Amino acid sequence: MRRCPRWTSRRGPRVRRPLALLGLTAPGGLPFLVPEVRLHYKAEAVRPKEEADFAAALPAPGCAAPSPRTTKRPRGPDA
Repeated sequence: MRRCPRWTSRRGPRVRRPLALLGLTAPGGLPFLVPEVRLHYKAEAVRPKEEADFAAALPAPGCAAPSPRTTKRPRGPDA
């Protein structure tokens, strides 16, 4: 059985995620980190801007965030 490579946060080793779920690609082709990972790094220094970013990233009441199992992700050459 092949193991999926994982990213582990240096700030908190209990925070892990499969590398395949670490980022997405914008319609124009620009890669970016998923919001959860960006917020994890921004949480180190909590300021009003970070609080606003966190509130904006939360799903609306009654709406769940898309499941990684149901979200289609672009496949790269090494996927």
